Amino acid sequence: MNKVILSALLLAVTTLVYAQNKSLGVGTTTPNPNAALHVESPTGNQGALMPRLSTAQRTAMSSILGAADAGLLLYDNDLKALYIWNGTTWQSSAKLQFPLVDTLTTLPPNGNALRIVYNSTATGNFGVAHFENINPNSGFSALFARTNSATNGAADLVVNNPANTNDALGVSTNALNGRAGAFTLNNAGSRNYALYAQSNGDSTGAAVHGNNVGNGFGVFGKSNGSKFASAAVYGEHIGTGDAAGAFRISNAGNVYSALYGETNGTGSA
Repeated sequence: MNKVILSALLLAVTTLVYAQNKSLGVGTTTPNPNAALHVESPTGNQGALMPRLSTAQRTAMSSILGAADAGLLLYDNDLKALYIWNGTTWQSSAKLQFPLVDTLTTLPPNGNALRIVYNSTATGNFGVAHFENINPNSGFSALFARTNSATNGAADLVVNNPANTNDALGVSTNALNGRAGAFTLNNAGSRNYALYAQSNGDSTGAAVHGNNVGNGFGVFGKSNGSKFASAAVYGEHIGTGDAAGAFRISNAGNVYSALYGETNGTGSA
């Protein structure tokens, strides 16, 4: 009888191996010395099953867990996902935890919380950063920028392209009724601009340029205001050598006017 028990014990531990540093190997005779537990599948078609609990059971465990239990792993049978205890709460491995990156720190003057520099002479199309929200049910932004600075000249988002003829900021949409760019000023008492453009170029440049290669408008302005000073499109020139508004047709075969005005009110177009 004793021989039978001894043989059974020897058979049970043939796949359990302790290395010199007390690493436990299951299914391997050479466990990784950096792992407390090293599991291999002898047949190459096996996985590891974690303790399986219901959501209620997992939630109830929270009351007895603390920081010392960080790393505890189990499988939620109801939600069909692995859950890891991070020391204060359960985190699912099946979905991302937001915010993905949350940095709150004190920066020195002229510092950057995030700085990415691409330094290469390689050719091809390369973006320094790519932000995309492909969730059709989400109404949030792919990129949100905000500053609380009261310093004059501070901006939420600054885009600079000093080296070539490409656009500093490119905005596009392929939606049927979407807008490539929408600018809103949410302060009824503000006398500032929802969109401000400035250029210090020569006479061939423009602060704002509208171009439509289809059959729509190059520039379209609409105002719902009822005050005298409100205008759909307003132009002002403070120099001495040009007009506030200039309109030109560059197609000799075009029989239409360079400037056309229409109104359904009692004033002049």
